[in-house]
Amino acid sequence: MIHRPDSVPVVVVGGYLGSGKTTLINELLTQTSRKIAVIVNDFGSVNIDASLIASVNSDTIELTNGCVCCALGGTLADTMLEISDREILPDLVVIEASGVSDPASVSANAYLGGFHLSATVVLVDAVNASRTATNDLVGQTFSRQINSAHVLVLTKRDAATAAEIAACMTIVQQASAPAVFREDFSLESLSETAATPNASLPGEHEGNFSSEILHLPPLSSVEQLENHLNGLPKHAVRAKGIVRIGEQSVLVQRVGTHTVLSATSLAPTGIVVIYAD
Repeated sequence: MIHRPDSVPVVVVGGYLGSGKTTLINELLTQTSRKIAVIVNDFGSVNIDASLIASVNSDTIELTNGCVCCALGGTLADTMLEISDREILPDLVVIEASGVSDPASVSANAYLGGFHLSATVVLVDAVNASRTATNDLVGQTFSRQINSAHVLVLTKRDAATAAEIAACMTIVQQASAPAVFREDFSLESLSETAATPNASLPGEHEGNFSSEILHLPPLSSVEQLENHLNGLPKHAVRAKGIVRIGEQSVLVQRVGTHTVLSATSLAPTGIVVIYAD
C-alpha cells in the first residue's frame, strides 16, 4: 500500500493472553528516545514509572519523555483519529491488541488517513505455546495470531525448558505466514521488515470469550490462593489481578495452569478471569 512519506508509522503488538505484551510496551515507554503514542485497553495493565508521568487527563497519560499513553475508550479508529488531530504528531503509534483478538483485524486501522502499518509484532509465550496451540478451545485463535505476524518474538525463554522452547520453535516454523522470527524486539529492527496488508481481515477474534472479576476473601497464605486458582473451571484460560495475602499485595498472573506471583505495592483489584466458552 502506498503511503505519504510524512505519515505516522503504526506497530501492532499482539499475542495470546499472558505472552508479555504489556511488559514490552512498558519498556518502550520508559526506554525510548522517540515520541510514541501507545493505545492500550487499560492503563492499569501498563506499569508506568510514576517519575515519568507529567500529567493525567481523562483517558490520556502524558509522559515527561514526550510519549503519550491513550486508553481505548471508544473505538480504535476514533482513538487514532484523535491522535492524528494533535498539533504535534508522535513519531510512532503502538497499538496493544487484546490477548484474544486477531491482530490482522486490529492492523486494518493502521491504514486510516495519516498513518501506515510498519509491522504487526506477535509475541509467543515459550512456556505455554505448546499447550495453547493444542487447546481445543483456543488453539485456533492462537494459530491465527501467529499467522497474522510480520515479526514473531519468543518471550519467557528464561522460564522455559529446552523441550518447551523446541516445541515453540516447531510451532513457529510451521506457521503459514512468512514472518521474520526474532529472539528479542527493538523498534530499530522493524526497519528491516516490510509490512503488507493482510489478504483478508477476519472478525475481531475466533471463538467466544467471556470474563468476570473474582473477589477473594482475605487470604493468609499462598496455599489458600492456589486452592482458589486450582478450583477455576478448565475453560478458564487467563487470570490476572492483585490480591492481598496477609499484609502483602501480590500480583497474580496465570495462563492455563501456570501461575506466577510477585510482590507489588499496588492496592488489591480482584482477579480478572477470562474464559474460553
